[in-house]
Amino acid sequence: MGKRAKASRSPLVGPDARVTGDAEVGEQARVLDHGRVSGRGRVAGRACIKDRGRVAGQAEVRERAVVSGNAWVYENALIKGSAEITDNACVFGDAVISGDARIGGFANVGPRARIKQSDHVVVYGPGVTTVKLVDPRNDDGPDVWTAYRTRKDGVRVMLGRRRKKLADAPEELLKLVTWTKV
Repeated sequence: MGKRAKASRSPLVGPDARVTGDAEVGEQARVLDHGRVSGRGRVAGRACIKDRGRVAGQAEVRERAVVSGNAWVYENALIKGSAEITDNACVFGDAVISGDARIGGFANVGPRARIKQSDHVVVYGPGVTTVKLVDPRNDDGPDVWTAYRTRKDGVRVMLGRRRKKLADAPEELLKLVTWTKV
């Protein structure tokens, strides 16, 4: 008796979702709701883009990763493993998010980031409760402080999507950094 052949799946792209430009969506990947993949963005493996999540530029989302909410992944960012990017979070530059990391809220994770777990990203934004929807490639977003882990357990600090010096960061934010001494 021979083995039974598995049925192949084509990518699932919802009726309101968009895949434009040279974007690629792999066989088992899903783009649902109002999700968008554009530019040379790539969604592979069992990755899912849903709600109003966006993948643009040369960004890649693969394995079992999820981009949802109003989250953006753009430039050369890589999201892999079981990572989840949600809410109004932005991941850009050459950031690599992997493992079981969950990044949400108003977090901005940029160049040189190496995030393997959720506590590698710390957000501090007193008074920021709502944000208008903007294109993060053109707008710096709300004045929310984000500290994130870089290669070799370093720390990088951003205000909105602008890089700042560690000395400029509020003390309350730096107290929340657990992966290294600041």
